Amino acid sequence: MENHSSSLNLKEIYDFLDKLAPFSICDSYDNVGILVGEKTHKVKKVLIALDATVPVVEQAIDEGFDLVLCHHPVIFHPLKNLSPNNPAVKLSINNKCMLALHTNFDCADYGTTDIMVSLLGLKSEGILNVEFPQQNKGYGRICTLREGISPLSLAEKVKQAYNCQKVRLLSGKTDIKKIALASGGSGSEIKNAINHGCDAFIGGDIKHDQWIDALNYGITVIDAGHFPTENIFCAYMKKVLSEKFPQAEFVISKNSVEPFIFV
Repeated sequence: MENHSSSLNLKEIYDFLDKLAPFSICDSYDNVGILVGEKTHKVKKVLIALDATVPVVEQAIDEGFDLVLCHHPVIFHPLKNLSPNNPAVKLSINNKCMLALHTNFDCADYGTTDIMVSLLGLKSEGILNVEFPQQNKGYGRICTLREGISPLSLAEKVKQAYNCQKVRLLSGKTDIKKIALASGGSGSEIKNAINHGCDAFIGGDIKHDQWIDALNYGITVIDAGHFPTENIFCAYMKKVLSEKFPQAEFVISKNSVEPFIFV
C-alpha cells in the first residue's frame, strides 16, 4: 500500500460502517466487509462504486486510490482460479483494498431502500420483510401517500428519481396510495407487498413468474432496474464518509455506470 501522511486506516472506516450498517445483519449467503486488504492499511483516497468492475479497479490503480468501497462484493462466489484480470486479483497485486456493504446495507436503517423512499419524497412507515427480528431490521419499506396517484404518474416519478434509462410498468386496477419499495433484485418481495395490502410495488429485476403473480393479484409493479435502485448507495456513502473523515478524499467512480443500454 502506498505511504500517505494520513493517519486514517482501514479499520477506522470499517468500524464506522459497522455501526452504520452492522456487518452481522447480512444474509448467510453474502460476503461483506473487507474482502481485499487488511485493517492496518493506510487510507487517503477512496473510490466508491456499485460494483468493483475491471474499469473501476483500473481507475483506482491509475489514479492512486487506496480503497474501493462498493455495495456489491468483489468476491461473491468462490474463486476457482486467480486470473490476473479478475478484479479481486487486480486489487490484491496492486496493493489496493476493497470493502463491501451489501445485504447489511440493504437491511440497515437508512440503507438502500430508505434512500429510495427519500428520493421519491416519501416517508417510511415500516419494514416490508423483517429478516432479522431481534434487531428489527429487514428488506423493503412501506409508505402511504396522502393522495392517490396513477400507475403511469408514479412510474414517471420513479424514472426521474432514480435516473433510470427506462422503467417497466404493470398497471394495477386502482389508483395508488400504499406503496412497497425494495432495492436491487427484489421481485420476491412482491408477495409481501400483496400481503401488506399495498397498491404498488417498486423494485428491480422482476422475473416473468413474478410479473404474472402481480397481474393476477391486480397490484401495480414498477421495475426500475437493479442498478438504478442501488447505485444511489454511492452518493450517500460519499456524503457520510466525507463528513466523518475530512482528512481523506472520497470520489464516486466515473465507471460506476449501468453496463448496458436499451436499443
